[in-house]
Amino acid sequence: QNWKKVKATTELTNTAFCCLLQEEEYTKGTKATRTVSFRVEDVTFWRQDGTPIPNTAPLEQLTQAHSVTLFLDNQKNGERGATILHTACQSWFCPVQALARRVSTIMSTGMAQRTPLSYVTPGTYVRAQNVTDLVKLAARATNLVAQGYDLKRVGTHSLRASGAMALKLQGTADTTI
Repeated sequence: QNWKKVKATTELTNTAFCCLLQEEEYTKGTKATRTVSFRVEDVTFWRQDGTPIPNTAPLEQLTQAHSVTLFLDNQKNGERGATILHTACQSWFCPVQALARRVSTIMSTGMAQRTPLSYVTPGTYVRAQNVTDLVKLAARATNLVAQGYDLKRVGTHSLRASGAMALKLQGTADTTI
């Protein structure tokens, strides 16, 4: 079961970085918040021709998606109904592929479309601390301390901040970020 949680944590961490997500949007919280965590039903995979691929499709079909959208039912700032779009990329770090694996894993267990993406097994979910532990492990493995980073300041928000910086360094417009 531990490897399932590590796999789910990795997939959600990838998605959080690439889509600039807040921890409440992709992990199981311990307190009530206004933000609704992404569920399987909030993820839509799209073919090149603009037609959707059902979330119930086999993994092989989901991984052929040209893009994916994430529907935000409610956010911390009170905004309702926002949508995030990400196009597939030819990389092992592709968020479309990560979401395809996450959705396929959940659907293959017979869970409902309303199941949170943080679901691992009954009673087990990816929590913010799991993501923080993974990010800190990566920071140690890449020796970020030698670059002046304080590991006490590394956490889930680091994904959102570093994802935004990666976009800026690639020349993405500030208004897009």
